[in-house]
Amino acid sequence: MFFIPGELISALTFPGVIIHEWAHKFFCERLGVPVLEVKYFQFGKKTAGYVLHAAPKTYKQTFWISVGPLLVNSLIAIIISFIALQITSGEWLWCLLLWLAISIGMHSFPSDLDMQNILSASKSALKEGGSFLHYLTFPFVWLIWLANKLSFFWFDAIWAFMLISIGGGFNAINKDVAQESDLSTQIDTCKVAVTTLGNQVNNDQTTLNNIETQMTQYQNEGDDIDYNNMVDSHNTLVNKIKEESSNYEIQRTACNNLVDQYNSNQ
Repeated sequence: MFFIPGELISALTFPGVIIHEWAHKFFCERLGVPVLEVKYFQFGKKTAGYVLHAAPKTYKQTFWISVGPLLVNSLIAIIISFIALQITSGEWLWCLLLWLAISIGMHSFPSDLDMQNILSASKSALKEGGSFLHYLTFPFVWLIWLANKLSFFWFDAIWAFMLISIGGGFNAINKDVAQESDLSTQIDTCKVAVTTLGNQVNNDQTTLNNIETQMTQYQNEGDDIDYNNMVDSHNTLVNKIKEESSNYEIQRTACNNLVDQYNSNQ
């Protein structure tokens, strides 16, 4: 297994360390636990960052302060991945965002000390009665403990790429929704065009019928002059109706194809 010193990994992924410590601080402040000292990042030290705070007084405070980074880092990594995957692959911003997503995702897991705090708080809660939820803490703590041990085998990086995959999944869903919305808009526009062309054909056909009625009347009256004067208008309108009818059929077919495509995507 390819080994890289932890201090170097922390330096290369320092945004994740900063967000990790900020998450601890955030939940301390939200839950009313005084923060005594914060070190968001320090290079070359075994502990890349830390938050010193007063002892929590409740199980709720202990739990959320401890698991804060798991929620915050994971969520931010997913959001950044979602944004990055909407950018053309290979661009500098795409590379920057993916580096941030990996860095932040890799530092999602709470430390073993955080898990020990939850475990101790759960045992104390169970001695005082507790609930079934406190029992669920034990497998959760063991899973996080296992994840931390597997970081030697790059499980923290695997977790980061899993979060990126989730962001990619949301991105794919977003693209599908956008494509569906765009297709729906095209269908609406197409229907309006078909309706407009259809109305135009009907109006011109009505006009043609009136001309033909007038021409028949002139012919019956033997009025060759007026009859001949209307022949050109009649022929021009006939050709116009033929062209409009052709455009109507083309537009109607295109509209039906869009509807079929929309239905196939459902």
